[in-house]
Amino acid sequence: MATTYIVIGTETRLVGELRQAIRNLVQTWQQFDHLKDIMDAQATAPDFSLMESLFGLPAGKGETVYNLVAGTRQKLNAADVKAIMAQLG
Repeated sequence: MATTYIVIGTETRLVGELRQAIRNLVQTWQQFDHLKDIMDAQATAPDFSLMESLFGLPAGKGETVYNLVAGTRQKLNAADVKAIMAQLG
């Protein structure tokens, strides 16, 4: 199915807010992807000590932070950021 690009105007303050929200969303999505990739390379369950050291986390909190980052990344992917970029980006 073809994607239709939606042209956003330039005439109002809210246009700027919409464009900024899209940029922020894309940047956040990319950052979570990047961080998750690093965490995947460093975390070996049940030992998260290297990841804790790299990210400055308290001992024993690496798995919790890993799960939070992984869950957030999953939700961002489910939000279909690529579709937003394709149609509004």
